Amino acid sequence: MAKFVLDTGIVLGLIRKSPWAHNAVEAYHVFDNANFVYISSITRVELMGMAYRLGWGAQKIDNLDKLLKRIPEIGINEKLIEDKYIEIDAYRENKHHSKKLPNGTSAFKIGDHDTWIAATASVIEAKLITSDKDFDKIDGVFIERIFVPQEK
Repeated sequence: MAKFVLDTGIVLGLIRKSPWAHNAVEAYHVFDNANFVYISSITRVELMGMAYRLGWGAQKIDNLDKLLKRIPEIGINEKLIEDKYIEIDAYRENKHHSKKLPNGTSAFKIGDHDTWIAATASVIEAKLITSDKDFDKIDGVFIERIFVPQEK
């Protein structure tokens, strides 16, 4: 049994039927019955916002809706997730009380949405499957990240 959180880029790749995204979920058996797969509510909001801004057609929105109905969503309004967000945010500024950045490393940027997604994966102890390198500096500290390159 494994637990996974899918980042927004992976879900978008699945909606677009991108081979790299489909290969990744197959390679890690993400949708096997023995495994648990989730998204953060942030991922849903990011995707719905993208659909609205880009004027996605009915078919693409239907594909999004069908996929989102298959994957349980974890909201960010949970104290444990909020606390983990605060920890990750402090870490990236090298102000965490017990976890320091590696020597020679300065503060780094990670978007608020990505921080929420990472906090969710961290709290539920799930592997984060992502095509986003913004998670690199917290991999092994707060999350276990599976990086999937977007092959063209």
